[in-house]
Amino acid sequence: MRIEPIGSVSILPPILMLVAPPVLSQPEQRTDMGEAAIDGFAYSIDLNADGQISPIEMDSATRQVFTSMDVDEDGLVVRNEMIGWENGLSGLAEFRGRGQAYGATMGLVFDMLDADRSGALDVDEHAAGLARAWVYADRDGNGMMSVSEFRDNFLVTVALRTALTE
Repeated sequence: MRIEPIGSVSILPPILMLVAPPVLSQPEQRTDMGEAAIDGFAYSIDLNADGQISPIEMDSATRQVFTSMDVDEDGLVVRNEMIGWENGLSGLAEFRGRGQAYGATMGLVFDMLDADRSGALDVDEHAAGLARAWVYADRDGNGMMSVSEFRDNFLVTVALRTALTE
């Protein structure tokens, strides 16, 4: 049997993806879309693909997330920017009828990160708050956060899971 290319693209790679065994560095299969997204985010933070999130990897991701939340690019993230962050699963929460719970939960996360109670986070305040959350999530105390520690113990992911489920 010969596989004919469609235009300049062969249909072989997509077919192989359906029958190929999973790669070990991919997120484990999750049935819940929210949890799968959280696992996917953890794997995207783990830049060296060792299954652990280092403090340096976490800080880098935290600063990238901050930049993407700062919609008006004023160097500050306010509550509505955090709650409305397009990559923060707000759309999934709305789809599930959990928009109000999501907004309230992410508002609490914002309040926890807003150490100076100014109503706005700068990048360093955001990073410092999430660094404290990272220390708490590292339950085995090895100085690294595993994907399961990220999913099950990290402040933001615990809040997201709570907001997305009934």
